[in-house]
Amino acid sequence: MIRPLRCIFVFALTAMGVVQPNLAYAGGQRADEPALRAGAHRIVFDGWGGPALPVWTFIPAGIDPKTAPIVIVMHGARRDADRYRDQWVEPARSGGFIVVAPEFSKAAFPKANGYNLGGVFDAASGSLRKEDVWTFSAIEPVFDHVVARLGGSQQRYTIYGHSAGSQFVHRFLFFKPDARVKRYLAANAGWYTFADSQVEYPFGLGGIGYEAKMLKQALAKNLVIALGERDSDPDGRLLNKGAGAMRQGRHRFARGKAFYAAAKAYAERQGWEFGWSLRVVEGVAHSNGKMAPELADLIR
Repeated sequence: MIRPLRCIFVFALTAMGVVQPNLAYAGGQRADEPALRAGAHRIVFDGWGGPALPVWTFIPAGIDPKTAPIVIVMHGARRDADRYRDQWVEPARSGGFIVVAPEFSKAAFPKANGYNLGGVFDAASGSLRKEDVWTFSAIEPVFDHVVARLGGSQQRYTIYGHSAGSQFVHRFLFFKPDARVKRYLAANAGWYTFADSQVEYPFGLGGIGYEAKMLKQALAKNLVIALGERDSDPDGRLLNKGAGAMRQGRHRFARGKAFYAAAKAYAERQGWEFGWSLRVVEGVAHSNGKMAPELADLIR
C-alpha cells in the first residue's frame, strides 16, 4: 500500500503545473527524425524525465494529418500498446483520426504503482516523486512530439484507456488538471480512485491534501466512463479482489457505475458543475477491441 505524504501533493501540483516538453526537442522534433506519414509506425520518444518510450502510431490515408483529431490510447496491464493500436486502426480509418499509443513496459514501470497509479509516489517509502518522472507526465510531451512530427496544428487531444489504461486515464484527470484534453474516455477499469476525500488514496483522494478547488475542476471535465454491459464476472482475470476494491463492487461493471454515481451525487451536493457521463456498451465484456469501435464517435 502506498503511504502518501499529506500536504506536499497540492504544493507540487500548484507550484509545478503541467510538465513542459524537454527543451532538447525545441519544437518537439529533432532534425534527424522524419515526418510521420500515413500508415502504422513505431517511434521512440525520450523527450521527458522518465525512460524512453516506444510509441505506436497509426495515421489513416486520405486525411490531413496536420489537422486531424488525435486520440492517445493507453494500454492495459499486459503493456501491449501495439495490440491496442492495432485494435484502433479500423475505427481510426472510419473516423478519420490519428492513433497514438505510448508503451509503458513492466520492466521500466513495474506493477500498478509504476503505470496506472501514475508513479506519483515511491512504492517503498510513500514519498512524493519528482513530477517530471510520473508516468502521467509523459502524455503532454508525447502529444507535442507527435504533433511536431506531423507538422500539425492540433492544440488538444482525446485520451482513451481500457482496463489498467482506464485507471490511468481517470487518475490522469485528477493529477494533471492543466492537460490539454478535450475528452477523457475511461473504459472498463478494474477499480477506481473515487472523488472522495474521506477515502484514503489510492481508492479515494484522502490523505494526499487534494484541495476542494481541484476536485471541483476535475468533476467539471468531459469524462466518459464507458462500461461493457457484460464485464460483470466477479472472478475475472486480473480483477482486483482486495478489500478496498471490493468495497467498490463485485465486478468491473458494478464498480464503474458506483464510481460515476458517487461523483455525480457529490457534485450535486456541492452545487458544482458535473461534466462526466456514463456510456454502457451492450453485449460487450472486458474487451478493448470491442469497446474501440463503440467509442470512436467520441473522438473529434
